[in-house]
Amino acid sequence: MEADIPLRCLAYTSRSNQNWTDADLRELAERAGARNLALGITGRLLFAQGSFIQVLEGAALAPQDLYHRIRRDPRHADVTLLIDMRVGTRSYPSWGMELLTEHDLTPEQTSSVLSQVEKAAQEPAISWDSLLGSIRKLEAGRPATAVNTTPRQSRADVTLDRLLAAARSVLLRDGLTDASMKAVAAEANVSLNTAYRYFSSTEQIVGLMVHRWQTSRIANFAGRLAELRVDNEAQLAGEIADNVSQQYLSNDLIPLRIRLVALRDYHRIAYAELWAFAGLVVQTLERNGLTSADPTRQERIAMALAGIAAQAKMAALHAPDQLHGTRFRDDMASTLTRAMRGAEPAPGA
Repeated sequence: MEADIPLRCLAYTSRSNQNWTDADLRELAERAGARNLALGITGRLLFAQGSFIQVLEGAALAPQDLYHRIRRDPRHADVTLLIDMRVGTRSYPSWGMELLTEHDLTPEQTSSVLSQVEKAAQEPAISWDSLLGSIRKLEAGRPATAVNTTPRQSRADVTLDRLLAAARSVLLRDGLTDASMKAVAAEANVSLNTAYRYFSSTEQIVGLMVHRWQTSRIANFAGRLAELRVDNEAQLAGEIADNVSQQYLSNDLIPLRIRLVALRDYHRIAYAELWAFAGLVVQTLERNGLTSADPTRQERIAMALAGIAAQAKMAALHAPDQLHGTRFRDDMASTLTRAMRGAEPAPGA
């Protein structure tokens, strides 16, 4: 079990050798996240002012092996190791490789973290807690809902919901390219200043729409877990795999021609929600008598969920026929079953 294997945390910085669009970076992070989760590696990826800063954590030598591959990657230059040390626990147990860019941060936050990284590169003795604390400050200051003004009254919630509904109508009518904040405000029957109080751009609105669609599907299926009865882990894993496939095949957000663009450019794996969902999966297993002595069970399940979500998204974008096939569903279910059973198979398995 992982609890018996030494954990290693590693952080590095590098200079990019190519120009990256936001879409390129998101695809890079999700490909890396899916691959890293398969290796048991979690962490955080930041990109600011042409530089990568990445935290890698995992068991045994996995982070070091990945770091050496990154050093050979021609897309990276001036790769500098910041931290490499053994730790007792993961700092990011529920994150595959979430991306944070300077577009998510204020100029002051970007300057602060780059300054901290430069200091770490010059002073090898700098503490891990200091560097990690600098990154966590960025996350703490980032709105979870990506809304400029967080609603604090029911009336504000109504306005936010009205803007989202209006944005959906405008997208259906004008498409993503021609949708504008002015059109959204007019459709919602609010002033343009009110619209900008909540959102800086139509891209921000679409991002929240996609996030709400994704997390509502997770929440809806989580509600089913409370009453679900299963005989074994494979049965529960199959139910979840079916739900993941349907989530990416579903056409209930916006029509297919817009949904695929939204999925490619605005969708992010909901790692925090998947971590909570993994806890509910553990409870469901135990309620059905499928207990385990593995203390890392929730972590294993969360990693598997994030991994198959990334694979399903990739399939939806580039090989949608796979989502209709039983082989893809069975592969996802097999991954989840192994995670649920952990290092020690359940009795009778």
